[in-house]
Amino acid sequence: STQSRSSAASDVYKRQMYSYSIKLLNDANISLDVSSIDEVYGFIKPLRDTWKAMPEASKQEGLKLLKEKEQATDIAG
Repeated sequence: STQSRSSAASDVYKRQMYSYSIKLLNDANISLDVSSIDEVYGFIKPLRDTWKAMPEASKQEGLKLLKEKEQATDIAG
């Protein structure tokens, strides 16, 4: 379905952003280059701000759905 393709694409994008962020932080640690940390902060801050502004009930529902998705993946995998 279109929704499952969209979800899969979103998962790939999140993994790529996570991997890229970890690479930048590792590089920053090695080179002591603060600009890489600033770049990662630029990715993370909007996510944090959105999460912070979200109603608690929505956060709990999202966490519940994520846990169900992870359990389904564990069963299928």
